[in-house]
Amino acid sequence: MAPSASDKVVALPVNENCNRDCARCLPAYFPQQFLHDREGLEKYRISHEALIKDMAHFRVFLFDSLASLKDLLTRYGDVIWTKWKKMSRQKREALLLNADEQLPRHKWPDVRIVSGVDKFKIFSDTAKLLPYLSVEILRDDPMRLLSLLHHRTSAMPEEWVSFDREQVFTMFHLGCFFMHYSESCIVMHGDMYGCPVPWNRSDCHSMLTTPYPLARAIMGSQCHLVKFLLDVAQQMVTPSQTREGNGDWLKQATTGFKASGQLEFWSSCSNRPFSAPTEPRYLHRYVQQGLRAEYWSVTGRERMWLDLADDFLVLEIYKRLEPLIQPFQRLPEEYERALYDLYLMAHILFFDDSDYLHHLLAKSPGFARNMLYRKAKDGNVEHAVKYYSHDPDQGQRDFLNEDPLHWALLELSSGSDKLHRKGHSWYMSFIEDHLTSADHKERSRIDQGLYDYLAMMAFNHQIMTSIDSSRPRPKTFKIEKSDNSKPRLADRYVGRGPSNVTIEDRAIIATLLNAFSEKSWPKGKRKESWIAEVKEIRHRQAKLWAAARSILRRQLETAGLRSDDIEAEIAELSVDLEQGHLDEVEGEYEVLREEFAKSSTAPEPSQPIQPQTQWGPPVTDKLELVERPKKAKTKSGRATLAATSDTSHVSPSEAFKPVLIQVNAESRRIFSRIFSRNQEEHKGTVKWQQVVTAMTDAGFAATHNGGSAVSFEPVSNDLVGSIVFHKPHPDLTVDPVMLQAMGRRLKKWFALSQESFVEREKAVKEDEQK
Repeated sequence: MAPSASDKVVALPVNENCNRDCARCLPAYFPQQFLHDREGLEKYRISHEALIKDMAHFRVFLFDSLASLKDLLTRYGDVIWTKWKKMSRQKREALLLNADEQLPRHKWPDVRIVSGVDKFKIFSDTAKLLPYLSVEILRDDPMRLLSLLHHRTSAMPEEWVSFDREQVFTMFHLGCFFMHYSESCIVMHGDMYGCPVPWNRSDCHSMLTTPYPLARAIMGSQCHLVKFLLDVAQQMVTPSQTREGNGDWLKQATTGFKASGQLEFWSSCSNRPFSAPTEPRYLHRYVQQGLRAEYWSVTGRERMWLDLADDFLVLEIYKRLEPLIQPFQRLPEEYERALYDLYLMAHILFFDDSDYLHHLLAKSPGFARNMLYRKAKDGNVEHAVKYYSHDPDQGQRDFLNEDPLHWALLELSSGSDKLHRKGHSWYMSFIEDHLTSADHKERSRIDQGLYDYLAMMAFNHQIMTSIDSSRPRPKTFKIEKSDNSKPRLADRYVGRGPSNVTIEDRAIIATLLNAFSEKSWPKGKRKESWIAEVKEIRHRQAKLWAAARSILRRQLETAGLRSDDIEAEIAELSVDLEQGHLDEVEGEYEVLREEFAKSSTAPEPSQPIQPQTQWGPPVTDKLELVERPKKAKTKSGRATLAATSDTSHVSPSEAFKPVLIQVNAESRRIFSRIFSRNQEEHKGTVKWQQVVTAMTDAGFAATHNGGSAVSFEPVSNDLVGSIVFHKPHPDLTVDPVMLQAMGRRLKKWFALSQESFVEREKAVKEDEQK
């Protein structure tokens, strides 16, 4: 069972009385080997005059190189764009190594260093200063280098400080860089960027200044990158033979030099906001996947349902306590407190999830091959990783080489108290990259339950990273006892958390889960009995959700929350009771009754009908988003986020005017499937790439939004707002249930229907006739 949120509140530092010794200041002054050897620092101390000279060298080199690179792109941007895109992989690799022979050949040198698989001494300065770059990354995807050139020249170095600090911090802490010590700080913003100043608690905590030792590593990283990019660009330009111009370069800059277009895998094919509480087939899928785990062969069937109930309560109920923070715009400190409250809750939830992740991996069928199981005397299951049984160091190396996915997931689940470990973002990026290039069998190892869990972890981690990387960074506050009289939700939640679920609660959920799983979704041709079978399944699922609501209500009452807060939480688990949902389900039954009545009188076809299993031509697994220029947003970020969930308080507009959107013939066929009306149109699947292409053809800009979530925002039609769909996993196909859900949401938020889309050529001809 995941620990209570209140157990970890004290883990965050309070630095009101800091004297260069808090968790924000101390690690930036010296590597870990000097934490207990302050006297050893003295031989690395430099004078103030040497400090000024050292930082002046970095400043001059950085800004002069940056100016030269900007000038090169202004004069020869088109040539650089064209040459790099047309180069073969072999020529790109040769050019990259000619610019920096120390550039790592393969990806993830940083992961191998931090995990202990390899020693940092064997790696080059480039690997330590720029751990996110390698020949493999820049060679295989030409947009990576072009994006680096664009973003590093279109933004000032100070805007990259948060990112660069994160990249070099772990290497600095491990002692990878030559040590220079001074108690001064370096300004990391404005005209004084790179200039030394005395230490100031407020400025250092807000990251407006950084202690000199770490600041030197940050600026060293920036200088190294700009020099590398300048060397690469200069190799592609011969001034006496190269035409000048940057029109094509500027055109690409308007879209931000989007990268490869590959979507991440941190989400669920069920698209939880509109299907998890109301679609029985997804819950069936989750339970059936869990039952395949080798873990249950050790526990015995009598305990299996209790443990599944435990997972169900952790994954579905415990998550509901995540508060919604309302940012204030009045006093700066009030706004700062709101940010810190949001960070605090995201921190608690993320590390609770991280602690529990290794238990989920042990129960997942996709990772059983690396596990050893043994039933303990108390009935629980003890589990361990085979590779770590004898020699941990050698086990790390073998494990990473044999199964990088399982290795990275276990690293992601490790404790947060190990300062030498790289941040969780490294391991999440590593997993993303692995899954992007993996085959279907490898992707299938992450089942739906684990998929959803990782999505929530990524969401909370993104909140933490965004707030912690902002400048000025919000300060920490003392943890105060929560007060139900306070108007802000976060203040009422701080220090509270759900009580532990009792064995009686688990037994109730176990019984209902068992009953629900025994009744499978009807297969084959739909008959008169189909409605009765589906009603029985929905009834069993409704009993399960009712029990979950009852348990959650008792937990919240025990925690002492206000009645209105409790009702708001219960509403999150009550989608199946909403009148709109009930009317929608009854409408579905009514349509089927009409189809049954028609089919009973229709003559039998003379030729057998071949069922359609795929719509349109085959497409590859790799997704290439069709990019369109974005128009200015017309709604706030809060409203856009609210539109991603059917539980939001934003109501669809009732003032939509009917619109006609011109699309090509293939896109119109896709929208016909999305807005299908009868049983025959429900058959078969549609490729995810086809949905993305159809939406962009209809005038929506596709933008990556939190993992595999893709936000579609209208840019070339009269619609306003945005909507989010999720990339399915592991199969890149959208099943009929998801297609119908997409259609319902497009109708709800944009008042679109099948009649809203017309073929482009036909529309032109009709206009000419008029």
